[in-house]
Amino acid sequence: TATFTYAKLGKVVPVDPEGNPIPDVPNPQYPNVPGEPGKGGTTPVPEIPGYRPEVPSVTPDKPGEDTPVKYVPIENAKYSLTERFVDEEGNEISPSVVKGTDYEEGSEYDVTGDAKVI
Repeated sequence: TATFTYAKLGKVVPVDPEGNPIPDVPNPQYPNVPGEPGKGGTTPVPEIPGYRPEVPSVTPDKPGEDTPVKYVPIENAKYSLTERFVDEEGNEISPSVVKGTDYEEGSEYDVTGDAKVI
């Protein structure tokens, strides 16, 4: 007689920047790794409208435990645009220029005409 004991695999738990679970969103369970019953497979994190995850996927170290994944609200994410002027080896040949600091994800920008004669 052989006895096989199965343990429930954990899942991805999307959380806000403070670590609180985001309500009413998918919590995908880790898949089994064929032939390796003690492992959980790589699991893509769910897309949540209005949020950006800190990682694209999770490969659990402890497949029986849930993994919290931090999501940042997109409306709070602001970016700057810095133009760098470098030679072919990446060495700076003119000071960088910061064009703005309030770009949001998906913002359009145009650097046409910003190249300098050096």
